[in-house]
Amino acid sequence: KGDTAAAMPFLKKAMELDERYEEPFFFYGDLLVKQGKFAEALPVYRRLVGLSPLDASHQLNLGLVLYNRRLVKRLAAQAGR
Repeated sequence: KGDTAAAMPFLKKAMELDERYEEPFFFYGDLLVKQGKFAEALPVYRRLVGLSPLDASHQLNLGLVLYNRRLVKRLAAQAGR
């Protein structure tokens, strides 16, 4: 288990350096999901699907982010009642 906060800027830089290399996008999205930042992870996973549309793991991760984002919104709305 590494230092997530320290890894984030390096992953962002790697994504900027080569926008077609999938691994930094995957790991960046994964770290965002682990932090519960589903809205921020959404464009990352959409980008991955665009880079490799036939990769089922990217499709699955995108679906999970969409599902969890919706679930968080629903739970927040219920808590506000």
